[in-house]
Amino acid sequence: MVRVNLEVPEETKEKWQKEAENDPNAGGNLSGFVRSAVSEKINQSDSEVSHGEDIHSEITELKSMVNQLAESLETTNARLREIEGESKSDPETEKLANELFSRLPTKDDFESWHSGKDESLKLSEYPEEEHTNLRAERGGAIGAFAELMDVTVIQIHDAISYLRENTPLIQEREINGETRIYREG
Repeated sequence: MVRVNLEVPEETKEKWQKEAENDPNAGGNLSGFVRSAVSEKINQSDSEVSHGEDIHSEITELKSMVNQLAESLETTNARLREIEGESKSDPETEKLANELFSRLPTKDDFESWHSGKDESLKLSEYPEEEHTNLRAERGGAIGAFAELMDVTVIQIHDAISYLRENTPLIQEREINGETRIYREG
């Protein structure tokens, strides 16, 4: 063993001595207290270095995860674009879009239908079995088109999207909180 001598003021020695008596790691003596304090300081420094390495490791891992998520998102987006392309080029959607376009009210018919009396009052002037057809082909109601053409509202929306991409003539307007569609010309 090597002996290390320290010079400290008398009040520091007394303060350390009191602490040494209360420190279970010091063995009740000043030498044990100094050895314990020095060891603790060294361990704390090692722990801080280790902690810094842990943080660096965690940051590296997080960066890797972010990169993997970005790659996964890009793959998902590419697949979504592919699916969109397939649905837009779907012959059934194209056929539905063409039929829908032929049934859409013209702007003049649409505006004439929605001017003046409320739609429900106008419908009351016709037999009930004609209401769906009128709401669709005069009023441009998307739900009525779905019912009339025996398809889902989603299929009608796909057909509308197809038409919007292929012609600038498709217009829409909110009527009593409901989206309605018509065609120019």
